[in-house]
Amino acid sequence: MDRQAIENALSWLLSLLATPSAQEADYQHWFEQNPLVFEAYGYTRVIAHPELRDSQVHHIPDFMVQRLDGIWEIFELKRPDTDILRSRVKRKTFYAYIEEYYAQCREYSTFFDDPRNREWFNAQYDTDIQQSPSAILIAGRSEGLDFKEVYRKLADRGMKVQLQTFDDIKNRLEFIRAKQFAKHEGLPGLTIFFVMMPQKLANENNFILDLGVEKDRNRVSLFINNRDELCFRIIDAYGERYTNKVSRGKKGFDYDELLYLTFEFALADDYTFVSIEINGTYFSDNRINPLEIQYDLGSQFVLGSDVIGKANTKMKVVDWGFMSILSFHDKLQLRQAVINERLFRYYFTSDDMPCAIFLGNQFLHAQNHPNFIKNCTGNNL
Repeated sequence: MDRQAIENALSWLLSLLATPSAQEADYQHWFEQNPLVFEAYGYTRVIAHPELRDSQVHHIPDFMVQRLDGIWEIFELKRPDTDILRSRVKRKTFYAYIEEYYAQCREYSTFFDDPRNREWFNAQYDTDIQQSPSAILIAGRSEGLDFKEVYRKLADRGMKVQLQTFDDIKNRLEFIRAKQFAKHEGLPGLTIFFVMMPQKLANENNFILDLGVEKDRNRVSLFINNRDELCFRIIDAYGERYTNKVSRGKKGFDYDELLYLTFEFALADDYTFVSIEINGTYFSDNRINPLEIQYDLGSQFVLGSDVIGKANTKMKVVDWGFMSILSFHDKLQLRQAVINERLFRYYFTSDDMPCAIFLGNQFLHAQNHPNFIKNCTGNNL
């Protein structure tokens, strides 16, 4: 389970949970596109939308899943805004639709009590499913839910159906992410973000940002090369180079489209972590050999050219900045502040996008950048 996949899945799930109009089908699609959630539950095989068919019934559960020990279970999804328990004068009871979902899961399970049904299903899906598989029902949220009462009620019914909330799914993924990948968040390094529209600059590197003074060491560069690859290049204190790249295309960036870009490197004793994120999704995420580099480069930036002001550019910049390494939740807040804001959505459709336009050898640099202190006019914007 890699960091790129788990953080993309979490970001997507949190976005869905924050969207009241999200439908059950949206969550179904999320599970189908993020099989790592089933890995987090220890399942080794997943069948989406299996048919349970005989002469009397035709059912389609959301998923059938196989545990490490070979036992199969039913995995059924409902909505996160589903209320679970209601309070009465003397006791709490399940809402009627929870009772309906419970009965639905039991009906799916009962289908497999007939040997002929099991034989048919095993032949259809190459399985060896057992009689009376139990079920996991995913519904509702955790806040305010009396889990002990839910457990007691389900235990009284033999625990043939277990209840998990969407917060249980989220918490399980966040636990795995924190356990495996959160340690780099406290490391020295740099996060750079852009809201920008790259444009085609033929036959040369199109420079977005360069940090540093010297060409061959202590330098961090963002540019699009002449092969239409978005590049995040680091040159360390000894001249060692590393470049992360994302190709132009449907799954990455494209010209004349507004993008939210995040570039990050974190410096540990035994590795360097480097990533590129586009519109809230990781497209390049690598651990490489340790690099030694000056990472406090705020007074040494050149926006729209290289560190000596010779390179050209062609782009529109709405916003940009850099900061120390962010925690996962801080990055989510930044994404939401940029991607989910009405202003960003407006930019996508506006012909009058407010921005700074960089064309040719036009650039901005830090006020006290040593390479430009003697010539602060030049071709600067």
